[in-house]
Order: sequence, then C-alpha cells, then structure tokens
Amino acid sequence: MTDSSRQTTTLPGPGKRWLPLLLFGVLGLAACSTSPPVRLHTLVAPVSEPSPDTARSIIAIEAVSVPPQVDRSALVIRRSASELEVLESDWWGAPLPEEIRSALTTRLNQPGEADGPIHAWIEVTRFEAAPDANAWLNANIRLVNRTKDASPRQLSCHLQLYQTTGADVTSIVLAQQANLDNLTERLRRAADTLVAGDARCPD
Repeated sequence: MTDSSRQTTTLPGPGKRWLPLLLFGVLGLAACSTSPPVRLHTLVAPVSEPSPDTARSIIAIEAVSVPPQVDRSALVIRRSASELEVLESDWWGAPLPEEIRSALTTRLNQPGEADGPIHAWIEVTRFEAAPDANAWLNANIRLVNRTKDASPRQLSCHLQLYQTTGADVTSIVLAQQANLDNLTERLRRAADTLVAGDARCPD
C-alpha cells in the first residue's frame, strides 16, 4: 500500500551544489585580473599660430621607420644596460611610425598647405629613453627635390639628438617631443640648403 502523503526530498546534485562557489571564484579571478586603464601619449605638438614666414619650403614626409624594439603600441623604456621595459599601461596614440610622421608634418606645414617639391624619408635608428637620464633620437634623413630640372636632386644626413628626462613617463614623452622639434628645424634647414642647390648637410 502506497502512502500518498509521503514527501521526498531531492538533494542538489554536485553541479548545483558547487555552482555558487564556482561563480564566486570566477568573479574573484576577474576582479584580480582587471588591468589598470591605458594612458595614451602623443608626439604631436599642440597646434600653433600660422608662421608669417611664407618663403619656407613645404616638406612632405613620405615615410618613417623605427627600430623593431620600439615598433609597438606600448611605450618602451630602458631600465639598465641590458634591460628594456614595456609599459603595458602607457601607449602611443597611434603606431609609433605614424606618431612621428604626424608630429613632423604638423610642425613643418600649416593645415591646408598643398604638397610641395621637397619630399622626405626618415629612418629612425635609435628611439630610446631612460628615466632620470636622456631621451635619444638618431635618424637618417633623405630629402628629394622634385622640382623639374632641380640640381642636385637629393640630400642625405645622419642626425643625433637627445634631451634630458625626468622620472615619470610624461617627462620622457615631452623630451622626445623636444627631439622632434630639433629634427623639424634640421629638416627645414636641409630643405632650404637643397633648394639653394647644395647637397651638403647643414650644421
């Protein structure tokens, strides 16, 4: 005879029993693995007032290359004679070659200026910085004068630039901006020299 009033209690299976603990563990791991926010840095200087010098040459930056050690989104700094550190929370606003190209273009030419006869290729051979030390920028530059019947047609130079740095990342970025200011001035002088018919690198 069956007792219809009997009640049966079903115990939770292993999966249901451990589900809250598993969820708690997953949430804990997610919280521990949360990365700090990424800070974006740029080498492009703030827009300045148009230059009154209308005789300067317009220089089109055709291409920029950088060493493979620093050709990445994250900033790389030197920590010792044998150690480089990748700053995973500090990134360039654009790929480093494009950052440098944009930085030079905005320094050399005013917005809306047409393409000029002088075209430049920049091979950065050293782009390095150490906190509380120096930021270095070495580059081979090649300028070509595309004006019809221009002679000489091109000029090549090697430049070595550096600035002192502070302890933080911002000071390192600003030091490299200052290096690009100097590189801009050297490019202008080289372009004027080439337009004047001289293939020697200016001092």
